Amino acid sequence: MALTRGERAVAGVPSVASAPTAWETLGRRQAAELVVPGALIGLLGGTIAGALAVSGGLNPWLALVSAITLGVPLAVVGGIYEILLAKGRVPLGPLAPAAMVWIVGFPIARVLHALLVNVYASSEAAVPNGWAGFIVYNTLLSVPFAIGFWWLHENFAPRWWMHLEGRNPVAAEFLAVLVSGVRERRQRKAPDGRLRGLAGMQERRLRRRKKL
Repeated sequence: MALTRGERAVAGVPSVASAPTAWETLGRRQAAELVVPGALIGLLGGTIAGALAVSGGLNPWLALVSAITLGVPLAVVGGIYEILLAKGRVPLGPLAPAAMVWIVGFPIARVLHALLVNVYASSEAAVPNGWAGFIVYNTLLSVPFAIGFWWLHENFAPRWWMHLEGRNPVAAEFLAVLVSGVRERRQRKAPDGRLRGLAGMQERRLRRRKKL
């Protein structure tokens, strides 16, 4: 019969404690730093939407409210994606996990955005065709948005992690996964056998550290 943890302690059987993950060792500031890329991309999405609204003839004040009420929820979803990455709940690199996060998060962000815009405008201007069609449409729209988010994240988040790696173990872990993935799966090598781009920069930095 299997012993419970308390019974093991009484019987003198040592219990094996699980090692803390990199995320569990972070302080609040370190955790907040990791959220930055996803949150900024979300805010960028709201800013672009506001700029397009102004260019389409929308009242500048209403466009500003629209940009803020869309950008903030998108930033929250982007930050949640970063936390899921840091906790290991979703893998780093593939598009599908990011798409799954945004298929849920994007329609929610758009519903909040529409509600706040309607309150500000005192009308149903943000949802002219009803809520059912609005939610279905934005669920479909979440896929191209997820692709854009993923592309920006793949190209710019590693630069932020390189800035953090000396003081943030999760950022260092992300970069190690990135270098390993480029080496093993993408096989993007220069003629002399060295990795290209950001992965190459990171590999050279790791080599210099080992020499020290």
